Amino acid sequence: MVAIKWQPLGCYSWEASWVFLIASSGPWSSLTRRANCSLAWGGKLGKASDAAVAAGVLNGTDAGLTDQEKAMAAWARKIAKDPNATTPADIQALRDSGLDDGQIFAITGFVALRLAFSTINDSLGAQPDAQLALSLPQEVRETVTYGRPIAT
Repeated sequence: MVAIKWQPLGCYSWEASWVFLIASSGPWSSLTRRANCSLAWGGKLGKASDAAVAAGVLNGTDAGLTDQEKAMAAWARKIAKDPNATTPADIQALRDSGLDDGQIFAITGFVALRLAFSTINDSLGAQPDAQLALSLPQEVRETVTYGRPIAT
């Protein structure tokens, strides 16, 4: 696992971006059937870890993730599916995985903003970029079988 090094004013270092790659790739984008984000963030995760881990996050198996990363992925899925269904026990599970309240808030806000941004893209008919899709690991491309088709 990559160590999280929080910076002043809420900025985060590259190490913290691993958290955001986990939280923003498959957990919510595959659940909400958003090909643009699944390809873009799944590709970033595939390059930061490996294609098999990224494909696992995209398809919901979370193979290759640590317990903390699995907790983050589960949280992101819960936020995407039904944010009103979150419970204090869900937040405690994140704390028990080693995340503090500031980190939990940051992950929650990041997932919520990604949901809002992808809703705009989908509503306006944005298709995944062909050049981006071709640059991704094959396992990531083959996992994303939903959402709008890749632009030609």
